[in-house]
Amino acid sequence: MIENDILEKLKKANSPNWTSKDTEIALNAATEYFESKSFSLESSFNDIVMSYIREFEEKHTITFDFFVGKNVGQVAMFGDYYIDFDDIRLDIDKNVNESLFFEWYDITVSRALEEKPTVNYESYVMGFRYE
Repeated sequence: MIENDILEKLKKANSPNWTSKDTEIALNAATEYFESKSFSLESSFNDIVMSYIREFEEKHTITFDFFVGKNVGQVAMFGDYYIDFDDIRLDIDKNVNESLFFEWYDITVSRALEEKPTVNYESYVMGFRYE
């Protein structure tokens, strides 16, 4: 196990026989350990994000195309819709009525094009409506 290997190397660092080669070995072991943790966190994050995307696709019968700028977990493209991942997560986590998302989206885009104030999806879900 990498953690034990790092510990053994660090224990040896206190010995009078520690060499620069031992330092190099310990640093390589630590780097490998942290890179593997980072990779597994990134994989887990991507898996979770894609689970939300699949749920959103199924719920709204739309097809996911890609993440803008290949930035997983930020803005997702579904056909002509650019959707912030936080809105997707809110929609799924709160089990919002199916029709509400696109009602909000269409009104918000129209208002933005007219340079009128808009409201975020969370506020709309909580009951805010335009006059």
